[in-house]
Amino acid sequence: MNEEKNTLESQIINQMLEDGSLSPRDQQTTRLIQHLQACSQEYAQANEHSLDRIWSRLVQHQDQPFSLLAQWKPSEEKIIILKERKAMQDTPISGGMNSSSSLFQPKKRRSLRRVVGLSLVAAVVLITIVSFTLFSGLLRSTAPTANKGAKTITSAPTPQQTALSHGTLVCSFSAGPEVMLTNVPWNPALAWSSQGEIAVVSYASVKAYSAQNCTSTTFAQSSIQRTDKALWSPDGKKLLVGDVGDNSVYVLNSQGMIIAHLSNASMAITWSSDSTKIFFAAQDSRQELHLVQSMDLSNGNQITTLATFPGNSVIINQLSPDGKLALVEQANAIKGSKSVSASIWDVNSVKKISDLPSNVDKYGIDAAFSPDGSQLAVSMAGVLQIYTTNGHLLTSFKDTSPANEVQTLAWSPNSKYLAKSSNAIKIYNSATKKLVATFGAVDAQHQIISLAWAPDNTGIASTTIVLAGGIPDDNMVNVWKLS
Repeated sequence: MNEEKNTLESQIINQMLEDGSLSPRDQQTTRLIQHLQACSQEYAQANEHSLDRIWSRLVQHQDQPFSLLAQWKPSEEKIIILKERKAMQDTPISGGMNSSSSLFQPKKRRSLRRVVGLSLVAAVVLITIVSFTLFSGLLRSTAPTANKGAKTITSAPTPQQTALSHGTLVCSFSAGPEVMLTNVPWNPALAWSSQGEIAVVSYASVKAYSAQNCTSTTFAQSSIQRTDKALWSPDGKKLLVGDVGDNSVYVLNSQGMIIAHLSNASMAITWSSDSTKIFFAAQDSRQELHLVQSMDLSNGNQITTLATFPGNSVIINQLSPDGKLALVEQANAIKGSKSVSASIWDVNSVKKISDLPSNVDKYGIDAAFSPDGSQLAVSMAGVLQIYTTNGHLLTSFKDTSPANEVQTLAWSPNSKYLAKSSNAIKIYNSATKKLVATFGAVDAQHQIISLAWAPDNTGIASTTIVLAGGIPDDNMVNVWKLS
């Protein structure tokens, strides 16, 4: 018995069309069959080519997940497609309409759909793998660059503070009776800690109060008197107080107990950023030397000399917050009169960096370094000036405060704002060079003598005293919210 020819082969279909042995309708159907057969073969070839490319890519990139390699079996897919193609070619068709109608049997339709479906699946898989390969390669190439020098972020950044425009009184309290010496009121000092306590040092005591509601805390030290300097450590756990009676500086712990004592130290003093060291100015009267020293609280209170300034006429007015710069005043005798020149020095090299203007008052200047050590504010002769530490004048403001009043300067912790007080609290923006807020004005019988910023720049505390000639009153402390 002869084997029946496959009527779906291309040569047989073409021969039938040339012989004219088919009716027009059959010819149309046969052409459709021919077209479908060509498409099927095209899809099968494209699918086979795609599978080969996929497998080659996986072999080249062996760093892809092994689970993907295990699931991908191109040889089995190839076998399935070859079987489908062989089944289509080996299916017998008798000819004529019977031949064309046999293509539309359910089994053949499922085979065709399966071939097309597998082709689409292969295309999707190919696109996915190529995308994954390119994306993972991009990650590998950019990760070292993006992370180079990066540090792990352990907390969310602090929200940026809005521009200040005014102050609102939160609460007030009395810090004890005011003391008058030779008809001059004693100046109390303030310090605001990162733990939310406001330290008030007066002539007779050292106490701390809550910055939230002005209530007294358990912190107190009454054995230290004649104090006019207060400075919390950055961690808010230790307090520096200065006794001008014996030129001493004391360090108190969080309970107000004395844990360290510095003798013969001036009020030019500051903390190290880690709260373990104190930088201060001292005087060696026997050798006529002015010194900048440090005391290491973590190492048995060891004292180290950092710089030496010779000469009796030298005074170290201020130290920058990091202890690296010193504002030095030099008394000069000119034709029987006395003048004062001021300059900024580098502590490590003991070299002058810059000179300040020569119109310094003969009694010295009121000055303050910014917390970041980049600027110096100077109040003198009816003007408030801000310099860079290399001596460049940034801006000047007219100062209408009475000339005979003490000028208090206080920088915000972020070094953006400068507060000044006398008969009112004024806040200047050093960047925009503008006066942005004025509040807390007092009458002619009172004066705002001390200022202390909140560590987060959102508040300020002030002390009001009665001027000479007035009736002594309590030292009143006001806490203001800035907005």
